[in-house]
Amino acid sequence: MNHWLENENNTELPDGREIDKKLFSAVFPRQFRFLFTPSYQQEMKMYVNAVNVDAVRKQIELKTYEMVNGIPYKWIERCLEAAEQDDKSQNATITFQDGCGTHLYGMRFEGLKLIKHKMPMNYASSDLMMHYCTFSYDTTSRI
Repeated sequence: MNHWLENENNTELPDGREIDKKLFSAVFPRQFRFLFTPSYQQEMKMYVNAVNVDAVRKQIELKTYEMVNGIPYKWIERCLEAAEQDDKSQNATITFQDGCGTHLYGMRFEGLKLIKHKMPMNYASSDLMMHYCTFSYDTTSRI
């Protein structure tokens, strides 16, 4: 049995409606395909587990692994120092990718300021040690 999508030359749906070719050529970024790269300590992109951007509150919630090599700890320490000094030079980019890892576009966040941090520990859990950070930011742009 042939499916109507198997034929590239089809110009209408089975119900007779015209196919919007733009819809079929659309590429969507994937939630699991991103890199969060801070301007300071760029290797942090390898340790970020999850990011949640809240454009209304101008905040970024970030979840990152704690590592024996100390890279996440050093970055958080630097972010704390910058926040204490009201240093607005902390920036970061998020690179979005499709399901195959192809770069689609990015977002740049400027004026990051660490406003919350926690690193929970629990004898009842064997989960990985994680840092939970919340940053405010001044501006964002699509790049």
